[in-house]
Amino acid sequence: MGHHAAGLTRVTSLPPRVARLGDGRIAFLLSPQERVILGGYITNLTDRVSAPVEELDGEPDEDLGEDLADDLDADVAAAVRDRAVARLYPDAIPSDPAASAAFRDLVVRDLVDERLARLATVLETIDATSLDDAQAGAWLGALNDLRLVLGTELDVTEDDPDVIDERDPDSERRLVYGYSAWLQGQLVDVLADALPYVDDEVRG
Repeated sequence: MGHHAAGLTRVTSLPPRVARLGDGRIAFLLSPQERVILGGYITNLTDRVSAPVEELDGEPDEDLGEDLADDLDADVAAAVRDRAVARLYPDAIPSDPAASAAFRDLVVRDLVDERLARLATVLETIDATSLDDAQAGAWLGALNDLRLVLGTELDVTEDDPDVIDERDPDSERRLVYGYSAWLQGQLVDVLADALPYVDDEVRG
């Protein structure tokens, strides 16, 4: 296990890191070690998410075949050969691969831009001790993306043991996966508390 991740071995025993402040901002009380760990993983994720933009603006991968050289699908396919990152762009219509591909062509640039904007906000606020709601929302989205990518790489299932074996070569990523879920849950709670109350009768 990487020495940086050792501090995340028992996330459930850590005190909360997120709380609403009296002025409306959100306290963000990560330790320096946690900021270093997350900063590294978010930087790596930024590089991987940005691949679709680079591929769309550049030359298609030659392995995809010359007949696809001018096809937008070729660029997208080259970008999402990274199976874990492809998890961020699921088929919109699973029963119709062709329709899903066409839809992806239309929206992939916007989806990539939105993700990169969230990730940039996280890196800009990696040392912040408080966040506004918009920044907290960016953190929430980025942590969700990080969890999806790590979960795909690790083939995480509901049957995975809660205790992580530190001898496991994937133990660091498993720890970061669990930590991200823990921090994400706190952000969900604090942001939900700020939503206006809606009476059940109004909902009905």
